[in-house]
Amino acid sequence: MIEFHNVSVAYKKKPVLWNVDLEIKKGSLVAIVGPNGAGKSTLLKAALGLVPLSSGYVRFNDKPLAPREVSYVPQRENVDWDFPVSVLDVVLMSRYKGWFNRITEQDYKIAKESIERLEISDLLDNQIGELSGGQQQRVFIARALAQHSEIYFMDEPFAAVDAKTESIIANILKDLTKENKTVVVVHHDLQTVPEYFDQSLLLNVRKVAYGDVSDVFTNENLIKTYGGRLNVLEDISLEMGR
Repeated sequence: MIEFHNVSVAYKKKPVLWNVDLEIKKGSLVAIVGPNGAGKSTLLKAALGLVPLSSGYVRFNDKPLAPREVSYVPQRENVDWDFPVSVLDVVLMSRYKGWFNRITEQDYKIAKESIERLEISDLLDNQIGELSGGQQQRVFIARALAQHSEIYFMDEPFAAVDAKTESIIANILKDLTKENKTVVVVHHDLQTVPEYFDQSLLLNVRKVAYGDVSDVFTNENLIKTYGGRLNVLEDISLEMGR
């Protein structure tokens, strides 16, 4: 189980997340949805220790998350696609365990199997800057798979990809949960949430609702999530200033 307890994050005293309490059970496939600036990406980064918490904690099985337990797929715009590495090089990066541990034949085997699952074996030696947006996204998901983690955090993996890539990614997510992995995805397309995900977190700085998609993904909750952002920010800012 991943536990978020009273998680708050602020940038220059401006609240980005506020008192988020959340428990994600092992094997869940969760969509995080909400308007721009609602703190969706920040929630993942807070769990990974990439941004400091103003309050609260994030734990996995009652312990702090360890880097090897989580595979992280960042947003595409946060990646330097001009860096001169091949598809295989990128995926192999997930197999490094430290300066003094060499990449083994088993590591190469795992990397190539992950690349094959994403149907990009023909691009093995291509430079990542030569690839289309959908192909680049598949490379980074292959890298995440090769890490063999228990938890997968993905930040908008479906953004700006072609229909074939979207189908491949959706199937990969479902396969991971069949393997009892926990998958948490920042997702922007509301129409596909019921099709792709089992659970959903509706987030607008605060948690609006969390649970089975059939229970929480309602018009009422969506209006609360997308319609009240200015009021939510104003209320929290006043509370922080007390």
